[in-house]
Amino acid sequence: MKGYILYDKKGYERNHLFAEALVQRAEQKGVCLEVLIREEIIPSLRDSRLCIVDKCGEELYCDFIINRCIDPLFAEFAEHMGIKLFNSAEVCRICNDKRLTHIHYAPLGIPMADSEFLNRFNKDHTPSQYPRVLKVPEGHGGEQVFWINDETQLSSYDLDERLLQIPVKKLGYDLRVYVMNKKILLSVLRHSERDFRSNFSLGGSAEIYELKKDEEALVQRVINGLPDGAFWVGIDFIFDGDKMLLNEIEDIVGARMIYSKTSIPVHELLVDGIIEQMNKGEL
Repeated sequence: MKGYILYDKKGYERNHLFAEALVQRAEQKGVCLEVLIREEIIPSLRDSRLCIVDKCGEELYCDFIINRCIDPLFAEFAEHMGIKLFNSAEVCRICNDKRLTHIHYAPLGIPMADSEFLNRFNKDHTPSQYPRVLKVPEGHGGEQVFWINDETQLSSYDLDERLLQIPVKKLGYDLRVYVMNKKILLSVLRHSERDFRSNFSLGGSAEIYELKKDEEALVQRVINGLPDGAFWVGIDFIFDGDKMLLNEIEDIVGARMIYSKTSIPVHELLVDGIIEQMNKGEL
């Protein structure tokens, strides 16, 4: 069995130690796993056949890909080649667009912040009141999320695609729930004293959090509604007073907080779980 871990260049630079741990664990389990850099491959059509070509023009073959790159088109391309993706192309498409995540979960009755979904047809829309939180739909790790106090600030961001949200009452807090194979692995409460964004990567603090019964029930509803093929994700919630709201799903979720707070061997669980599913022919 052969697999690849797919990163873009920047992602691999930030996470090369985690990637190496995955490779080593796979080797221990008798599986060939290699790192693949997105900028160094080209999805191609040869003789009306889909294939992945490296920078030397050679075709690459594998059984599965651990997808750590936000590229919905490539994910769909690979799946149409018959390659198993962890996470799936459907997860990549929905969970890397905050608007699509809200669209996906709204029919399930999951509580979320009031929002306006904007694109090129209504990019000049201005809200009736401020402040607002402006989000680039495909932003990741707290990046490209902006606090907007007035129309002047809003107009300074020339974005065709955007999400405008009414701020919640409890700023600077959020809850990250790590989910592997549709089971809760760990919950972490993140907090920032100096930023309305609480992301650990932006300097926020983090502590292990025990879910209350009603919170766990909501988390389970979100897990049950995950797009098909969601194997390793982070589910983020924000707080409107005491009410917990789904904020977003992290497709290429990291593990730094887990390693800094616990001894949970994420790399082992991830590789072992993928191998088990591949052997069963699941996903």
